[in-house]
Amino acid sequence: MTRRARELLLLSVSCLLLLTGFFSPYFGSRLYCYLGIWYNDGREYRSKISNPVWVANRNNPILDISSVVLSLDRDGSLKILCDGSELIALYSAQPAITKASATINDYGNFMLNELNPDGSVKQVLWQSFDHPTDTLLPGMKLGINFKTGFSWYLTSLRSYISAAPGSFTFGMDPNRTDQLVIWWRGDIYWTSGPWQDPNSEFPNIKFLNNIGYHFNYVSNENETYSITL
Repeated sequence: MTRRARELLLLSVSCLLLLTGFFSPYFGSRLYCYLGIWYNDGREYRSKISNPVWVANRNNPILDISSVVLSLDRDGSLKILCDGSELIALYSAQPAITKASATINDYGNFMLNELNPDGSVKQVLWQSFDHPTDTLLPGMKLGINFKTGFSWYLTSLRSYISAAPGSFTFGMDPNRTDQLVIWWRGDIYWTSGPWQDPNSEFPNIKFLNNIGYHFNYVSNENETYSITL
């Protein structure tokens, strides 16, 4: 299954978010093109004025989208192709998957699922929530898996015309201080304060509770992470 760059449009269940065509960020720049997710605000989805909440290929911008497609092949691999050749592999199935589907939910998580013969989901093979860009969405983790070494964190955009990683990073402190940290080029720039169990909050961002933005915190021998609710 393929979707051409200028035709791709995947809606979440109630159409709150879209995985849509390849776009040029901000000010209509044509220097770099990306595949992204953004909120469905009712405007034309190909609008050049876009504020994506997730970008698939931030380290690999595309210069020519005239012959680019997003492909879910018969083996269950999810790739961006150009003129039929692999340009970017989002997920490579090893071994091959006989039945798979790609969907986006209303939290903004774009998922590649392996399916059972009856069409139900067997397992999630890959998801955009494991590869955040610069926006924290409901249900997204920020943290560390100590068994695998995998981390979930946000990284700022480099500039208004480039979605490449910038200078700021936001995630859980790997030193198990039970707090969120913003780093600027590797140095601590800000901390949330340690998680407070009685109040279920990080003290320096408790004001977010007043606008309906809530955190939960999990910490055990295998992983530590905060998750937005």
